[in-house]
Amino acid sequence: MAGREARRFELLTPRGHGGIAVVAVRGVDRWDVVAPLLQGAGGGGVDSASVPRRAFLVVEESAVDEVLVVDRPQQQILELHLHGSPVVLRALERVVGGFAEAGASPADQFLRHARSPEQLALALEQRELDLDAFLGRLADLPAPAREPELRAALERSRVAAALLSPRRVVLCGAQNAGKSTLMNRLVFAERVLTGELPGLTRDPVREVTTLAGYPYEVVDTAGEGGVEGDLERRALELARRERRHGLLLLVVDGSRVPTPRDLEIRNPHTLVVRSKTDLSPAVWPAELSADVELSCLAPASAPGVRQTVGEGLRRLRRLPAAGPVGGVAALDSEGLARLRSFHDRLDSQGRGP
Repeated sequence: MAGREARRFELLTPRGHGGIAVVAVRGVDRWDVVAPLLQGAGGGGVDSASVPRRAFLVVEESAVDEVLVVDRPQQQILELHLHGSPVVLRALERVVGGFAEAGASPADQFLRHARSPEQLALALEQRELDLDAFLGRLADLPAPAREPELRAALERSRVAAALLSPRRVVLCGAQNAGKSTLMNRLVFAERVLTGELPGLTRDPVREVTTLAGYPYEVVDTAGEGGVEGDLERRALELARRERRHGLLLLVVDGSRVPTPRDLEIRNPHTLVVRSKTDLSPAVWPAELSADVELSCLAPASAPGVRQTVGEGLRRLRRLPAAGPVGGVAALDSEGLARLRSFHDRLDSQGRGP
């Protein structure tokens, strides 16, 4: 195992002190390479036709971990999902002779830091595609056929960028509208203090999460309301500063009539959330309609709240369902610059020779 196969094991995830580690083996003979390390629940081998499935990782005749075996035939990749403990990884490294360095392409880097299944699926798709080959094919196409292909690639790159980098989304609205409770449901944690007393949130609180597959930096801010001192004034200034950058989640208590300030806050990059739908609804003015309606008082509502808000943000951003984009996309600024440069050359040449 420490000879030719030693260079076949690649650690796809960052090293740490826990969590899940993913180790990959590539090639048509990947099963032959990995089979000596796996044992089924009954003590025998693992059938390549029955994956994904659980198995035991056997190192030096001892089962050191329970792993999930995932085969990706189209990419010719076999993955071992195991516990990320340094002890487990060192045991595997010792028997295979060390891990190969993970690739340095944008898709490889994205794969190592994916936060959601949708991001992982995009990274795996793009890992098998080649921007250079795509641009070469474009150059060989007749001029009328290049423009739609290039526009499609730029749109795929826009969607990929939305999956790559967290977009800031700022919770705003009146005091006691339900912003902090919504924040806690969106990040699956009691991250900020909530209660009936107004003004509990002062400094902005931020967390990164994924909603409907897309990554976001969610920021909770102080609510609009009475300002009684320097602390409240400073909190409101910080909240308004946060609103200058990113999308807005304007949270409005559905049991109350929206305030004039609610109407002033709204802009084209705002998702209006009608909260507290478990209470008797107030009559809202015609000029303010809710994009999503929800009640997030109960912690158990978090999955539904996350999905509802995530889908609302996706529609606001005019994005498709998160996941693979269906073709070559630029995953970094260099690749995007090359696509745009090609597009500019088409413009300067009248859409090509």
